[in-house]
Amino acid sequence: MSVLINLNEDLARRLQDLADDQDTSVEELAISLLDDAVAEVPLAEMTETDLLLQATRGLPEPIWERYHKLQELRRNEQLDATSHEELKKLASLVESAHVRRLKFVAELAHRKEVDILEMMDELGIGQFDA
Repeated sequence: MSVLINLNEDLARRLQDLADDQDTSVEELAISLLDDAVAEVPLAEMTETDLLLQATRGLPEPIWERYHKLQELRRNEQLDATSHEELKKLASLVESAHVRRLKFVAELAHRKEVDILEMMDELGIGQFDA
């Protein structure tokens, strides 16, 4: 099945940049991102290994690098309006990723009958500092 999606220029550029950073095509990256987004298996049906993989899976390094660069610009009061909007979007993405990971950590903690903070420590996750 074929689906055509029209992206705004900014999103298309960021997708292309991310694909370049990961040495893949935009199409392959988009398929991977969409597959991850819609292939959510109920927590109760996930194996402990799958939960561990999801709990420890973070955002791609290029996203973190850009996020930290924008934070640095903000701290130095050098952030223009366009970059500020990008930082807000990335901050939302980071927060969503942390929430997503925390679901899996909580399920692991529940299965092992330990406190969630103990589970985070065991996984080496610590606080979700950005």
